[in-house]
Amino acid sequence: MAVALLWLNGLGFLAFGLIGLVSPATTLNLVGFDPLRPDAIAEVYAQYGGLFVGIGIFGLFGAFKRHLQHPSMLLMLLIYLGLGGGRLLGVFTLDGEAGSYTLGALGFELIMAALLGAALYLPSRSSPSASPSERLSQQPPQQPSQHTPKSSVSP
Repeated sequence: MAVALLWLNGLGFLAFGLIGLVSPATTLNLVGFDPLRPDAIAEVYAQYGGLFVGIGIFGLFGAFKRHLQHPSMLLMLLIYLGLGGGRLLGVFTLDGEAGSYTLGALGFELIMAALLGAALYLPSRSSPSASPSERLSQQPPQQPSQHTPKSSVSP
């Protein structure tokens, strides 16, 4: 069941994303992206509200749960690559008419993707041969115990 749901959702997101990249007008038409229509407002709540909150929560789980660090970082990397790639495509289709918001967001997305990619896939100083998931799951070395045995000399 879980695999079927992953396939269904993965393909659904991919299809909608591809429509958005190939024909933004079709996407805008599908979601009714008109400031006067209630569907547009609901879509903004869903996409820029609910979706981003969910992504943020997953990122925080990765920050607190060691076993979720690698998946969380990989998800964030793919999100930033997708956002940046889509925005870059949009900049190219605007013939240089992109505003400061678009260019600033693009810069931020590409920087975050580079940082996440480096953290995931460049060797760390502590263990250059470890895989990304092994590096993230390594525990810091334990400090030796300061326990000293009591003297057995009686008075």
